[in-house]
Amino acid sequence: MTEQKFNVSYIGYRPNTNLDDTIEELEKVGAKMELLPFLDDEDEIIQKTKGADALIVVEAPITRKVLSALGDDNCKAVLRTGVGFDCIDVEAATDNGIAVINIPDMWTREVANTRFRLPAAGENFLGCFWGIYDISARSAEKNL
Repeated sequence: MTEQKFNVSYIGYRPNTNLDDTIEELEKVGAKMELLPFLDDEDEIIQKTKGADALIVVEAPITRKVLSALGDDNCKAVLRTGVGFDCIDVEAATDNGIAVINIPDMWTREVANTRFRLPAAGENFLGCFWGIYDISARSAEKNL
């Protein structure tokens, strides 16, 4: 493992998310990742990410106030997972010398896995629904 040179704060970590490859790649360049839950309060984001060289953001609001504090603290980049920059004030990032990076297909594998699990879950749900409906309908017929 390389000597630690960089701190990366990941905001929006969910316990069932596998980040092993991300952590492994960051370690190769001497970066350590701190996993944080979803944060939506500017002051809390500033406090919890103090000293970060970069952020990885799922959907936390990275506002001008947050970016100003990060810029003063020498943060170099904010990476947004998912599609778009809707939660990052890109103009404020530019004003503070912070690069904004977007990786819209970062979660492609997870989306694909979910897509293939949904039909099975739907069949189970519909099966239960139609079973209850059938019982209710037969019960109603008896009471006519």
